[in-house]
This record gives sequence, C-alpha cells and structure tokens, in this order.
Amino acid sequence: MSNPRVLVLVEKGGEVGIVEEYFMYLGGVGDEKDERYWVNSVMEVHIGEGGRVVHTYLQQDAPSAAHLKWTAVRQESSSTYNLVEVSSGGKLSRHNLHIQQLGPDAFTEASSFHVCVRHQTQDLRSNIILDHSRGFVRQRHKGIAAHSRSRAVCDGNIFINRPTPQTDYVLEKISFIVSVL
Repeated sequence: MSNPRVLVLVEKGGEVGIVEEYFMYLGGVGDEKDERYWVNSVMEVHIGEGGRVVHTYLQQDAPSAAHLKWTAVRQESSSTYNLVEVSSGGKLSRHNLHIQQLGPDAFTEASSFHVCVRHQTQDLRSNIILDHSRGFVRQRHKGIAAHSRSRAVCDGNIFINRPTPQTDYVLEKISFIVSVL
C-alpha cells in the first residue's frame, strides 16, 4: 500500500510544472510476476493570482493493482491550470478531479487518455466549479477499451455558480470501444 500526499502552493504570478508518475515495479530485470498493491494518492494544488501550473499525470501500475487518486485544485483570478493525464495500468484505476475557479479570468484545461487492454477499469470523475464570471474551461477525455471485459469511464461535470455571457466552457467526451472476442 502507498499513500502519497502532495501539497503544491503557487504564489501570485508563480509558475510550476509537475510530473506525477506511477509505474509497475517488477523487482528485477525480466521478473514478470503480477504484483498486487494499492495506491491511494492525494494532490492539492493552490494557484495564486496570475499563477500557472502544468500538471502531467502518468499511471502505469501493475495489472492487479488498484490505484485511487484525488486531485483538488483551487484557482485564484487570472490563473491557469493545465492537466494532461495518460492512464493504462492497474485492474482498477479511478481519478477524482475537483477544480474550483475562485476568481475571474481563470483558465482550466483537462485532457485525459485512458487505455484498457485487459480485464480492467479506467475511471475519471471530474467536477469543475466556476464561482466567478469570465472563467474558461476545456475538458477533453478519450478512452480505448480493447478487451471484452474492459471499461473506460468518464463522468465530467462543470458547475457554473454565476452564469454570465463571459463564461466559456467546452466538454468533449469521445470514447472508442473495441471488443476483442
């Protein structure tokens, strides 16, 4: 079991790039045994006014692993959060993504790609909350299920607490399902 916790604080006008990677450890070269473990990770990101965060999340856990991830982001005015996620490992993988835009002119972009090549589930649940006008959100989620018992799931939600004509959002959910008999 692994329970990593990460807190990222970006001050006013600051910039940071984050690469978060989880991968299968086989113990030695050529060791093909199927490891069973559970990853339960949390990342909190607070972005100050005008700050910018580019977050890359790669998940390639062992075929019998369970991977549960929580990402919570709070954006101040004129800040930018950009997430790129690629997930292909584990028997069960779930990413809970919660983003809150606290000020105007905030920009959020979340892109994910999930690949299932055996009996597995890749699941993304996103909630993006816009608490001020002139917010911009773009979500793009794609999944490939290449096994008859695999599932690539996406539940993307955008909540606009103060709708105005200056609020712009795009939600693209594109799924490709290929069954192997």
